[in-house]
Amino acid sequence: MTRSRLIAMGIMLSTALLSGLPTACSDGTGGPELYVTNLGDGSISVVDIASGTVIDTISVGTNPGHIGIIPSLQRAYVGDLGESNIHVIDTTTRAVVTSIAISTTSGGGDVDGANEKAYFLDSPGTDMHVIDGTNNTETATPTIGTNIQDIRIDPAASRAYVTDFAEGLKIIDLSNNSVINTIAVASDPHGLAVDSTANIVYVTQVGGAAVSVVQILPPVGIVDTISVGNTPQWVALNAARTKAYVTNEGDGTVSVIDTGTRTVIDTIPVGTNPFFILIDPGTDMAYVTNEGSNTVSVIDTTSDTVVNTITVGNQPIGLAIKL
Repeated sequence: MTRSRLIAMGIMLSTALLSGLPTACSDGTGGPELYVTNLGDGSISVVDIASGTVIDTISVGTNPGHIGIIPSLQRAYVGDLGESNIHVIDTTTRAVVTSIAISTTSGGGDVDGANEKAYFLDSPGTDMHVIDGTNNTETATPTIGTNIQDIRIDPAASRAYVTDFAEGLKIIDLSNNSVINTIAVASDPHGLAVDSTANIVYVTQVGGAAVSVVQILPPVGIVDTISVGNTPQWVALNAARTKAYVTNEGDGTVSVIDTGTRTVIDTIPVGTNPFFILIDPGTDMAYVTNEGSNTVSVIDTTSDTVVNTITVGNQPIGLAIKL
């Protein structure tokens, strides 16, 4: 996960214990929660999804970025763009329990809940850091690219998909952490979403105002390119895989793509500098971090309208849902 402005600065996009931490249900909710990493103030805003309100703030690291939650371990794993650590949070107490030292700062990240592993990428750099969630140790650091950006895991296929500004889209075999294919994608490929049923990966082109549609089974390659808004950063699919949602950082919108016709069917205004987007597969509600306005926009993907705007911390970046 790397922001275009951080790249220009030479960066691609401490454990602090809280006094009086609530228990998981002491705030009266106990329901699903949205974890929002705030790059600018070293914190995570915890949002009660039912009420759409912030119920807790967790201090974590220096510049927290991507985050993933492994439900079976009740742990959240947080990359840090300001220090060489992966932070581990107990989601029942909302406290940082350890920080795993790695060789550099970390950008893109994702988790494999089925195998209880977390994967984070150098920022900027060449290596992927594999974390065993059962003992919170780094078990492998394979070199996989030249200027790697973001990663999505497909546990069923034992594959990782990684974007690389210099090389395109990389397919990683997670059984041995090796690159098995590289598909050229132009104009700074960054965010990605995987449709494993259709064997398609959607890749944003930060410098090209477009999304590449990449077929990942033979014949492998780009099968379409869809024009979207300015500086597209991230993309996510609704539960039915019928629509893709693309955050356009440069114009404060989300483009809605019909995946059947591969055309933009709607453009939704959100906050300033929208970056990451996450869609809850259970409710089909989409959550968008607006880095420039310190908010999260909530989009109903049935009507494709913003139904709530939640104020969080400074420069919100990453998102994860705790069920």
